[in-house]
Amino acid sequence: MFAMHYKKIFYNRYFLLFFIVIIGLSIINVALGKDTLPLLLKQIIGVGLSSLAFYCVIAANNGDVKRLFVIYLKMAFLVALIGIIQQVSFLFDFRWGYDFSYFLPSYWKYVTSADGTMLRVNSITFEPSGFCVVMMPAFFAAIMALIPFKEKSVKMYVTYKSLIVIVAMLLSFSSIGYLGMGIATFLIAINYMRSKKYVMISLFIVFIAIATGSFVYNGIRDIKGRVNSMLSVHELLAGDKQLTDFNQSSSALFSNAYVAFKSFTSNPLFGSGLGSHELSYSKYIDDLIGSNTGLRYFLFINMADANSLFLRLISETGLIGTIAIFIFMFKFYLKRESVYNNYLWVINNAILINFIMRLVRVGHYFDSGFFFFFWIYYFSKTNQITHKNNRYNEAHI
Repeated sequence: MFAMHYKKIFYNRYFLLFFIVIIGLSIINVALGKDTLPLLLKQIIGVGLSSLAFYCVIAANNGDVKRLFVIYLKMAFLVALIGIIQQVSFLFDFRWGYDFSYFLPSYWKYVTSADGTMLRVNSITFEPSGFCVVMMPAFFAAIMALIPFKEKSVKMYVTYKSLIVIVAMLLSFSSIGYLGMGIATFLIAINYMRSKKYVMISLFIVFIAIATGSFVYNGIRDIKGRVNSMLSVHELLAGDKQLTDFNQSSSALFSNAYVAFKSFTSNPLFGSGLGSHELSYSKYIDDLIGSNTGLRYFLFINMADANSLFLRLISETGLIGTIAIFIFMFKFYLKRESVYNNYLWVINNAILINFIMRLVRVGHYFDSGFFFFFWIYYFSKTNQITHKNNRYNEAHI
């Protein structure tokens, strides 16, 4: 339909070239028995169509990232509002208001806090961590809208919408969500601390972040347990603890980290091929757990996507893919003092946090609008470059 309307297809030639190289290397791994054609084809179709579709959408809108990001913000507000309604419904024991399994897919489920008194908000997404990842750019925009800066361009939400988005995120009780919130406050503080007129605001943001972090760690049992699990990983490496001694999320992360490391050491430069991590998992997990079939079932979660984009990249694409994503994040990052309009900085930095969270916790290549954010991040930087070039040309007419 897009091709029929515009008579052409838009795509980024550099991304296409890199994608073709990765596909070629993966085909070699298929021939070597490290990957399979069905697993590879699933990733080629998913990544190819998703990256193409979102690039075409942005190109068709002439790279107007603000317009498209505002559409996302409107959708994110509705998702957050549903999350608030979900939590209130749970507190009043109104099941139809918090259990959406009657109209969402069967694998959707709600999750309660450790003591069962609160719901861990996930709205219409499948889990609280996924909710936080997809909502993080909106959270960053909401925080920026509440801070009393003079620049009107940073206020992309009205106050009540900002509060709803922030409260919904806090009610997720997600460790990766709180990590993203910490990164958000850090980015805001370091970018505005350089300005004398905002140094007090920046220091106040840092103070609030530290105080909130302390309260979250000491006051929320779910978060404290996850943080303690991560801090005690050395006991697992030393053999003093077993994977079953940790919660399911931590166990999945540790086991996938082990498998990814083994896969990386056997294919450090190019990895084992797109989609191959689950094969590597089956190949190496016995080295970690032996013949414990019960433990294997316990760790089955996230075996296909490595539980982390970073782990999946080093497992499936080796150094070439892992370095490429970090180069992309660095090359197209916008500093606040370099932008001609602060909304570009807000959009760019909001999406950077989304990328970092995905590297830590989400291993899927194209879910939750990954390539929408990927291309918005890219175009936010190219828009800035184009504007600078236009100003230079205008000055020399």
